[in-house]
Amino acid sequence: MDQKLINDCSLLIAKYKRLKNNKIKQSTRNEIFDKMFPFMMKWISSILADKKTFLPKQEIISYSWDCFCYCLEKYKVEIGIPIPNHFYTYCKYYLMEHLHDNDIKEITTESTMVGQELITPDSWFEVYSMKKEMKTFYDLLPSEYQEIFNDAWLSMSPRRSTRVRRANELHIPYYKYDTAKQVFKMVIKYILNVGT
Repeated sequence: MDQKLINDCSLLIAKYKRLKNNKIKQSTRNEIFDKMFPFMMKWISSILADKKTFLPKQEIISYSWDCFCYCLEKYKVEIGIPIPNHFYTYCKYYLMEHLHDNDIKEITTESTMVGQELITPDSWFEVYSMKKEMKTFYDLLPSEYQEIFNDAWLSMSPRRSTRVRRANELHIPYYKYDTAKQVFKMVIKYILNVGT
């Protein structure tokens, strides 16, 4: 990360920590993630490679969000640890705590990954492009449907603890909520699988 980006993220994180309005807070969090996404991908891939662990790109994308949220919540503005140091260290801690033998498999050759792609330096650009396509689609949605999109994304996680169902909170009839959620899951799968 260059110094300008570190400074930008520092200001946004300080703003995020002060905010009380949940909607603005979520928007600020997403803006920080947008800036840090390529670095989260590289750090996670590097940490996993050190452990000789390789995951499909969809898993890396999922962990990039989980790690980011964890690192963001643990960050103390008043202490002022450099952002790359803090995020890399806490990302490593999160992965070592949350990856268990049943979640990951050590893979030594690409031939064992039939039908799946690994995240490699060459594929970071492709992953980032997919993420930008997803964001473009997300930004076009009305705010209440953005919340359903978030629920659809979380519902695709293999970890049950991250799955949510908020039809009542959003004041949308259940059938509309459920239909939209199913459609968004298809869109997400399409964007993640296109070109693979």
